[in-house]
Amino acid sequence: MAGTKAYIGYDLGDGETITDIVVTDVDIQNQMVRTEFMDMPMPDSNVPGRALPTIFARDEAGRIIFYNSILVSSEETRDIRINFKRRPTDLIEGLDENTRLKLLRIFSDAKQWPDASVCPECSTEKMNELRYCVVTFTNAIFSEESYRQRIRGAVSGCKEIVFCVGHPTRWDDLDAAIYKTILQTSILGEGSYEGLPSTLVLSEESRAAFLYVRDQGKNDRLAKGSSALLIDVGSSTIDITAMSPESRNHQYNSGNNYLGARGIDLIIRDWYLDQLLKDRENLAVYQELVCANPTLDKTLTMFCRGAKEQIYSYKTGKANIFFGNFRPLRLDKETLDQMLCTVPVADVLRKNMDLPAAVAEQMGQKSWKDLFLDFMSEQRQAMRDEGIQVGRIILTGSASKMPVVSEVIKSVFTDLPESALFFDMDPSRTISKGLALVGPSNDKSVSFQLDVAHVLQEEVPEIVRRNLNSLASELSSWLGGEMEEMVFKHVKKWQAGDYATFNDMTLAIERACSPEQIESMMGDRMEQILLSWCGEVIGKDVAVSLKKICDKNGVTEFAIEDLNTAAVRDSLLVRSADIVMSPAIRKGLNKVVNKICNRVIIILIVVLCWVPVISWAMLFGGAGTMIWNAFKNNEEGSEAQLVTFVKDKEIPKPLRKLCQENVIKREIKKADIPGNYKEAFLEERSQEALTSDIVTSFSVQVQKKMDDIKYVIESR
Repeated sequence: MAGTKAYIGYDLGDGETITDIVVTDVDIQNQMVRTEFMDMPMPDSNVPGRALPTIFARDEAGRIIFYNSILVSSEETRDIRINFKRRPTDLIEGLDENTRLKLLRIFSDAKQWPDASVCPECSTEKMNELRYCVVTFTNAIFSEESYRQRIRGAVSGCKEIVFCVGHPTRWDDLDAAIYKTILQTSILGEGSYEGLPSTLVLSEESRAAFLYVRDQGKNDRLAKGSSALLIDVGSSTIDITAMSPESRNHQYNSGNNYLGARGIDLIIRDWYLDQLLKDRENLAVYQELVCANPTLDKTLTMFCRGAKEQIYSYKTGKANIFFGNFRPLRLDKETLDQMLCTVPVADVLRKNMDLPAAVAEQMGQKSWKDLFLDFMSEQRQAMRDEGIQVGRIILTGSASKMPVVSEVIKSVFTDLPESALFFDMDPSRTISKGLALVGPSNDKSVSFQLDVAHVLQEEVPEIVRRNLNSLASELSSWLGGEMEEMVFKHVKKWQAGDYATFNDMTLAIERACSPEQIESMMGDRMEQILLSWCGEVIGKDVAVSLKKICDKNGVTEFAIEDLNTAAVRDSLLVRSADIVMSPAIRKGLNKVVNKICNRVIIILIVVLCWVPVISWAMLFGGAGTMIWNAFKNNEEGSEAQLVTFVKDKEIPKPLRKLCQENVIKREIKKADIPGNYKEAFLEERSQEALTSDIVTSFSVQVQKKMDDIKYVIESR
């Protein structure tokens, strides 16, 4: 067992929490066909594989206790916490784009919670409450002695433990980064557990569901071209994932961060209190109890959740809600179904769960059933728009047992037969089992990801740098021809007398040849040249390297043409000018234009002096003669002196016409505009900036393609 690793999937749900463990031999895990999961009792339970309700409190001695212990002595418990899982960004006020970027920098790969002086946004009362609840609950589970003893036996002989924790699909990168940092401050982030090195990884719950379904073979026997749709109805969120037997990854991922079943628990609680407090005597007793124990209403929510589960789990369809010494109240299925169809959910969630105002407004006065119907209808249409044909639906999550869920789904997917709706036999463990598979899945592709990283960080920059000369040659050749014509156009205007002086002409040339005008002038042509170069030169070279990596990892179905991500139009930046016209190149191009303008002035003066009977003295007098002689003798700095001297001088119109077009064009060619532009393009500073820009945009496309291949490796 020296080569084994233990992967613990930790599904911390808003309603229920459970862990699953998989122990695999790292060297042969690619050969696994179907994973066997260990059924382990959670703390405070002797039943293997049963989820633990996500609630904790303290007893009279201040010790953390769980659901079953709270049931026994609910009135004596204190500091009761339930429904504490939140989307982290909902707890940050005024979260604009700049703040988001700042927080991403702070929380990306953070091991410790930032100080309030560094991050005041993440030191609020609500955020501290989230941190306290997640860390306290997690520590209580993984520190409980009987639970640790079970883990100890399961990981005997392993070399490492990997904790795989899930988060809702619709959480963004910042939510995930904050949540992971919170978990890093718990027992899971200490770096060791039960004497073994440990690491923590985070994964979307939809990916966990995807891996579990693939592992169990529940997406087979589908009609060709159709997909399985997994709908996970949890306490706080709903996640949906579509996939086909051939899909390299999920085809469709979506969800709702607020439409979980906890809203139903709160509706039942409000109903119970309405019934109970009609009696004035009960009202006085209740107020006295809550005054003595402010968190007692959370215990009531727990009892209401239990009543909901009992109603939908047993044929009687009835449940008694016991609370304190009050007379029990009976709730039946008909009454609960009526509430699901009529009671507005937004008001309940806004009062109890920090529901964002914008979301509450969008929900309006709709009931849970209406909102679930709207959500599933929108998702059905979105999948149709993407060409996804659903052939089977797999319902999971503890709340999926509510009949209203299957009723709504059948009303939306009317074209599917009854047999296409599959209920997971163990819905509370789908995500935890999938999370336990995330670890081995990641490990399968570690070598592949390292190879890809080497290509992106080492080979791609070198390939780009090595081939920049060919790009510079093609761009400068085309640009040189365009600029020659543009320069000559303004020289002809000078000949015609449209410009009074050389200076007027050169200013016009500078404006016409500015980087902004060149970008506008080049337009699509610049993009065509760059994309062709990327696809035919860079893309092919990189694809050869990627093909070697794929073959090494046994993914042979991708040809070099499939791996050339640059062969697709628009695979780089939308406008190639953003790449080509980097600041360094702009600066170099300005120098080139200035050099061209000076060269044009000298060309025209030289041409004039070739005309018989015209001399420099006749044009500009004695002072000019001295400068002209210095220029002819190639004295240092004489060229600049000459240009400066004649810039504001007016040449008579008859003399301007003596400058022959073929001579001017020949002399402009001698100025070597393409060569000057290429020199600026390949200046060390320009070359590095250009290489960096191209590599950055190119790498994004390569990484997307490699992610597809990574999922092929991980799913086998």
